[in-house]
Order: sequence, then structure tokens, then C-alpha cells
Amino acid sequence: MTRSWWASIASRGAALSAGLLVLGGCAVEISEPGADRSAAPAEEQVSSLPADPSERAVPAPSELGLTRDYLMPPEDGDPSPYALLRDLPDGTTVTYVAFDSASYSLRQFNGKHTALLLSQALLDEVGLARVRQIIDDADLLYKTKAEITGAEPPGTGLLRIAVVDVTCGYGCGYVNAKGIEIVPDAVRGESGINVINHELNHNFDSLSPFLFTNADSAHAWTEVLDDPTHVYLERGGSPRGNGQALTNPEFMTFKRKERLNPYEELPGASWQTCIANQACDPAGGWSAQSLSVHTQSGIALRVFELFGVKQPLRTWVQQARSLVQSRGYVWDSFTPEQRREFLLETLSLGVQANLSCFYDAWSWPVSTSLRASLTAQFGATNPYCSDADADGFTRQKGDCNDTNAAIKPSAVETVNNVDDNCNGVKDDVLVQESGDFPNDQSAAQAVGFPARIRGSSGGDDWDHFSINLASTTTVRFQLRSLDTYAAWFDVYNQSAPGSLDAFWIWSGDVNVSKVTLGPGTWKFSVWGADAGNYELIVQPDATFPVTVPDLWPISWTPDAVSNPSANQYVFPAQSVPGALASVPGLQVRHWVSGYGWVGTTGAGTSFTWSAPAGTDPQELVYRSQFVSSSVLPVWPLSQHRNVSALSWTSQDVGAPAAPGSTSRWVDNFAIEGSGAGITGTADAFRFSWVKVNGDATIVARVVSLENTSASALAGVTIRETLNTNAKHATVAVTPSSTIRFQRRTSSGGSTSSSTATQSETAPRWLKLQRTGSTFQVYRSTDGASWTSVGSATISMSSTVYVGVAATSASGSLTGTAQVDDVAVTGTIVP
Repeated sequence: MTRSWWASIASRGAALSAGLLVLGGCAVEISEPGADRSAAPAEEQVSSLPADPSERAVPAPSELGLTRDYLMPPEDGDPSPYALLRDLPDGTTVTYVAFDSASYSLRQFNGKHTALLLSQALLDEVGLARVRQIIDDADLLYKTKAEITGAEPPGTGLLRIAVVDVTCGYGCGYVNAKGIEIVPDAVRGESGINVINHELNHNFDSLSPFLFTNADSAHAWTEVLDDPTHVYLERGGSPRGNGQALTNPEFMTFKRKERLNPYEELPGASWQTCIANQACDPAGGWSAQSLSVHTQSGIALRVFELFGVKQPLRTWVQQARSLVQSRGYVWDSFTPEQRREFLLETLSLGVQANLSCFYDAWSWPVSTSLRASLTAQFGATNPYCSDADADGFTRQKGDCNDTNAAIKPSAVETVNNVDDNCNGVKDDVLVQESGDFPNDQSAAQAVGFPARIRGSSGGDDWDHFSINLASTTTVRFQLRSLDTYAAWFDVYNQSAPGSLDAFWIWSGDVNVSKVTLGPGTWKFSVWGADAGNYELIVQPDATFPVTVPDLWPISWTPDAVSNPSANQYVFPAQSVPGALASVPGLQVRHWVSGYGWVGTTGAGTSFTWSAPAGTDPQELVYRSQFVSSSVLPVWPLSQHRNVSALSWTSQDVGAPAAPGSTSRWVDNFAIEGSGAGITGTADAFRFSWVKVNGDATIVARVVSLENTSASALAGVTIRETLNTNAKHATVAVTPSSTIRFQRRTSSGGSTSSSTATQSETAPRWLKLQRTGSTFQVYRSTDGASWTSVGSATISMSSTVYVGVAATSASGSLTGTAQVDDVAVTGTIVP
């Protein structure tokens, strides 16, 4: 099968409807700046959003470039000239010609399967740690797509992900060929890897014109693959990056409802009217074409929601690929009816069940020949289509109890500790607006908990509510637009101004967030710039039916690596989580950054990795994952662990008003610190350190520093002890365009400070060297040519603490610093 058919489909898909509001992960994972704020238990946050939602912008889809985010590869069919070869050294500057023919000078950084290209200015802004994390995640996603589909995109060399100023969307990817472009904000924000996930699905798409009907079949494909990829990896998901992540079952149910509910709620909806003819007029502002795309993907998501995701997804895609090739299918002679039939046939093969009754329930025709074939293979009946209690609903149509006719999706919810209406929430009695909900936060409408609220608001009309919690509870808020309503949702702090959590929805959209709230009264509101109707469900998170793992997100870190001989690294045996004790044939597979999956062992067995000669362990991290005997993930991938034995400790020194945090990727640090600073007779700051005996040198580059105060700083330091009044020598960058050399020569003494003679701003390289009792300080713009900042004589004990320091110097306000290429030389001791 060649790729030339995509050149023709390009003309069909060139003018996509501006009403296509949600185009897979690229749309649903983008967060408005400041909207990604999950609440820590018993801790209030001051919102970075304007307190008044009317001052915030709910971005229109057209503003985010969501109407089309893919391109067809060159018509000659070989995109390999656009692929990168791995023999270019890491960090090489290359000339990149973009999809729109613009030329960029970018630096190329390589992974195992992918490469990231970005400008020097953006690299300086985000730091090498962020670049390495993106590459490693992109490599993992690439390998996962290959695992699911059983193939890789055409083209040689690494799949390049180029960061450019303008492309065909927030991200843009070739269909069925290697090549992705993303905009700088996708690298700056946490949504970037979700954009890459979506565009990778375009790269891995060789099947959409055989499975889905309409000009935008490429996005029906990505909608099926985007979110199940996270479920496949046991990551769960978050619809917009808000709040706590959803478990796998929650996530699949949420995404299926988002895609399929509008079709199911449309009177008289059928395949012929809504899909083939695209003549349906759905509620919520969706176009007829967007309804067609979402319905087709929603049908596949419903199947995987009921039958499971991992093996069925993998079998479905690989069976479809095999049949296309063995039957010699050609896309441009494939009729809409054939695509409808092929989707049913391959989904049935994927789950090993006759799904004809699913099509019947959705008013999708099934040919006599296909029905007979599926019956011969899998039998005539399907338990999901049985209506044992004769209430007019099957499990496939949402009946959660097919033995009790009183429990069904159309039932009225009552307070009886039963989920009467099968929406996943017990006793969420409907609170229907009558007249007007309070427009004043101080007079918020008290509602029960749980509750289902239906109302309208917009313009000058706000709707304010409150709930009372007896104890600390994780609360799940789900807001749905019932028409063209686009709105903000806010949960307010109890005793401080601003929002604790906020998210937005587009017209016809649905969004969900989970927030941990302490005891007492909590207020929340719904507001839209224009009037419209909504439904808000408020529930304790524990009421949602979940399966193992039932705590999310699960975070675990493998044990430290040992290095018994040159280039030999032993990954220790991992303790088996109790929930996996009964999984037959349980295995552990091991991932090394830049090398991919390097081996699989039985659970409870260590693994020895023989690294290629010349491998620098300081540049590597590894992760582990529990998998089944058929190598299907059964537990989330672990956190990163450094391959190097060099072990850093991070902590607050002194008593900063707000606790700090540190994340590290090998020699690259992202530090969140508060405190008064390294000054006076006592210090308060964030510190990451190793212990060194005798002479020592630390070199680092301060990439960026948040301007929380003119006295904020980020740099390197050597301290005699971890006491707040310890002797130290510190060199740091400040937001006030200075490099400061600060030192305390006696315990409890005053701090002396001097600055470089010229204006200096991040990014800057810093070096601090101890030789006996002499401390010498240097600065550099390139890490090669050094200029002295000063020196001092300080008598310290033989063993000292050497590391990276940051402080906001602004009371309880934390500030962020990016520091990379940190290198410590000397005798490192435990």
C-alpha cells in the first residue's frame, strides 16, 4: 500500500469546518495559562488567573489553530529527506526547512526514536532538563505506538519534532509519515507531550480512510488513539490538565461520553443521516461534520470501555492493517458503506465478540453477509446487548443494573444509596434552577453533596453554590455545556482571595476536575460571557466505580542502580505491588533514556544491562514497568531514576515561609524555592546537595530565574553544614542583572557580598572552586572562557555540602529557577 492516496485525500480535507471544536488530544489537552492548578490537601493557593472570569479569555478553537493540524507527505511518497540521521552529534546546529518552507536555525537533540529541534533562545529559556524530558517521553510514546500498531511510520532515521514559530496548528504532523512541528508554547507548558502524542498518532496513521467516513477521517483515528494511549501505559489521564488525574476507567468513561453522548441524545440519529449525509444538527454548537467525527471515534471508545483497552486496541489495529494488506484494499475505491462495515468487522475481531447488536442500537446498518460472518465466528448473542429486566436499556446503552427495571439511565435519582440513573453517582438529586441561582458569592446557593445542578448563566448573571464537607474529601466537579454555552468554573479558597481551582469549557464541551478539599464550607461558581445552559455534577471521588489501581496517580521509584564493573549496570529486583500479586507471568521491563526498552525480566529478578562502550552514566535515567506475560502494561511506569550512583538530596535550609520543591533530570534542576535568602546571620532557601570530602568544584548554568524580588537568586554554593547560620561560599545570578559572590566566614557571622562589575543576566555559567581554605568564584557566557568574580579564605571542615541553591527572597512567595549542566568534581561521600 503506497502513501499516494493521502495526496488525494488532502484535497477532500483541505477545507475543514470551522465548527470542529474538538480534534483529539491537540484540543482537549491544551490548558489556558494558569488553569493547571491542582490543589494540595489542606493547602490554599492564590490563583494566578484574574479573579473575575470575565477578564479571562476562553480561547476560541480558531485561535488555537484547531481546525486542521495535519499535512500529507510529499506526493512522491518518500518523506525520508525530511527525517534526521542519528550520526549528528547531540546539540548540533542544523538548518531546518519547515512545512511552510520557512527556514530556521535550530539545535538538534537526539533520542532513541525521535529528535527535538529548537532554537538556542528557547533552549536557554526552558533548559536542557525540559528538552531531555520531552525527548524521553516522545521516545516512549513512539515505541508505544509501534507496539500498538505493529508498525512504524514510513521514512528513515529519527522522527524529528521541530519547534517553529508558525505551523498548521498548536502542533502539526504528517499523516502516515515521520515528521512533527510544534509551537514554542507546547515546549514551555506541560501540555506539550500531549500535543506530541496527538501528532504521533497522525504519523502512525495508515488506516483512517479504510475505517472512518468523512473528509476528516484522520481525526476520527487520532480521537481513538490519543487517550487510550495513556490508558494503555496505565497513566490514566486529565481532560484538560486540571486537578488530579482520572483513573483509567474514569478517563475512558469521560472521553466516551464526551464523544458519543451528543449523537445518542439526538432524536432520530442514524448512520445514514448523521455520518454518511452529515445532515444532523447537534446541540452544543458542534458542526454536522464534527458530530460525524466524534460519533465514529466514540463508538470505538465505547467498545474499548466495555471490553478493555490494551489487548483489544492492539488486536483491532493490527487486524485492520493485516486485512487491508491481504485483501489489497485501495482507499479511493472504498465506499462509505465499506468503511462502516470494516470498522464493525475489525472492532469485533479486536474484542472477539459479535458487535452487530451495537450497530443496531445506534441505528447503523449491518449487511446480511457481515452479520452472518460475525455470527459464525462469535455466535449470535452479546451479553452487553441483553435487556434482562425489560426496562428498555441494555448495558451497551448504559444500564448499570440489568436485573432491576427501576435502575436505568432514564430513572429519577432519589436518596437511597443507589445510583438510580446510572450516571456513576449515588444520590445526586437534581437541583434545577427555578427563577435564578444567586448572583452573589456571599449568598451562594447551598446544595447537597453529591448534587446534580442544571441552570443557565452568562453576562452579568453568575451562579454561585456552596457545599459543606465534614472531613477532607477529594471532590469531583464535572461541568457540561448543554448548548452553545462556553464558561468558566471556579472553586474558591476558604479564607484567602482568589480561586483554588478553575477550568473552562467550550460550547457543547464537557470538562472534569478533582480537587482535595478540607472540612468546612466551600463555594464555587459557573459563569459565561454569553448566556447558556449547563449541567454540573458534584460528587465525592470515591463514588465513581474504579478498578485496580484505585489510587491515582500512582507514583513509585525503582531502587538505585549498582555499577559492579565498567559499562555494567544492575537494575535491582522490584517489589511487586500487592494488587499485582495474582497476575500470572508478571514481568518487569526496563527503559533507559536514549536506548529505549533494554530488557525484560521476571518479577523479583534483577537485570544487568551492558551499556555500549563510552556510555556516560551521568547522562542517563532509567524507568521500570510491570507487564503481563504478553508484555501488556499492568502498572504505571515508574518515576525516573538516575543510572549514575551520584545521589543528590534536596531540602529547605532554615525555615522558609513556603516549602520548596526540586525536580531533577540527571544534571538538570527545576527548583521552586522561597525564603528570605542567603543573607545576614541566618539563611532560608532551597538546597540540592552532595557531600564532598576535601577539594571540590561545582559548575552549573543558571538558565532562568523568576523575578520575585531584586534579591532573589539561583546559583551554586558550598556549605560547611546544613545549619541556617553555617559558613558558606555562594555565587548566584539575580533578577537585578548582577552576579553576586556571597560568603559567611564564621558560623553565625554576617554575610559579605560583592557583585560582578558588569550587568549579567541569565543564562550564565557559574563555577565555585574550593582548594583547601581558598574559595574562588568565576562566571562565563559559554562555559569555556571564565572570568573571576572574586575569592575568599574560609576555614571549613574537610567534608562539606556542595550543590545548587535558589530563593525567592520574598516571604511566602515561591520562585522558580532552571539550572542545568551541573557538574561536581571531588571525592563524593555518603
